[in-house]
Amino acid sequence: MSLTPEELEAIMERKNKMRREAYDRRNAQENKDEVSAKAVELFMALPEYQNAHTVMWYIDCRSELRTKPELLAEVAKGEKKIIVPYCTEDENGDNKLGLWWMESLEEMVVESGIYLSHLKTCGAIQRRKLSQKTLI
Repeated sequence: MSLTPEELEAIMERKNKMRREAYDRRNAQENKDEVSAKAVELFMALPEYQNAHTVMWYIDCRSELRTKPELLAEVAKGEKKIIVPYCTEDENGDNKLGLWWMESLEEMVVESGIYLSHLKTCGAIQRRKLSQKTLI
């Protein structure tokens, strides 16, 4: 099935509208810290999470559901292997997401004082970069 340029444009417009609506709703969320803490608590209470040895988290940015407090506590406990996506570049300099085995939030760089996004340069980076194949 192939799409005409007009169909593709219409899909992209709908996608952008949905993305903007989600962003606006997140920005308007009241009691974001309390709502986030409850959502993360419910997630962590799931049997699938409780029984997992390796879990994937994301580090919140701007208006997203806050994960850093609980994530930091999970990393500190050291009971699970914590994997997070991070922003990086490929060999051509194009943006891409990498996967990182996180052992400390201090391994990440704070950008604009708002969010953690990039790995600090350190000798341990190569040891803890992961590929999707590593996780299978």
